[in-house]
Amino acid sequence: MKKLFLLLFITFPILGFTQIFEESKNYVFNNVLDSITDDYFMVPDSMRAPLVVKIRDKSNGLVVKSIVDLEDYTLSMISVTEAKLEGFKNVQSVVRVFVEHTGCCSSIRDEYYLITKKGNWIPFPQLTWYTCDWPEERPAYHFDDAKDPIVQEIQKVTEYRNDQGDHYKSVTNETYLWNGKFIVKKED
Repeated sequence: MKKLFLLLFITFPILGFTQIFEESKNYVFNNVLDSITDDYFMVPDSMRAPLVVKIRDKSNGLVVKSIVDLEDYTLSMISVTEAKLEGFKNVQSVVRVFVEHTGCCSSIRDEYYLITKKGNWIPFPQLTWYTCDWPEERPAYHFDDAKDPIVQEIQKVTEYRNDQGDHYKSVTNETYLWNGKFIVKKED
């Protein structure tokens, strides 16, 4: 039974869209959750330094991206995942930075970046959403297999999930175009 569940878990995302985000092999981040101690909260709010997530390149240790988080009381999870993109001009991968704050519900901030072959981080508009119960609707970017060698499309979608959390459909809200140098929003 466990093997069947694992097979469904691994297979299902492939059916939804083509990229699979996994723990990044190229980037590591400082776990700011470790710095939230009793001593951290002894400093008055107005004088407390904001939490800064520093993403470093594993090959050379250089900080490639810093993300400031001001909601220190409710910060509960940070992850940096990466997916390879086949056929996207001048793109090495896409990185997803996921930051969750939990109170009575969860507030999610999701940031996506195209990483060029020269190591530049090209940001997409940030996605934010709130979740309390299933079923859930949430925004995401889908990077389908590139069919056009000149301009590739990326869809900003709303993903719909059932009571078990399974992704069952996506509706495209916006389309972005990538030409190997920059991202632009496609006009209808």
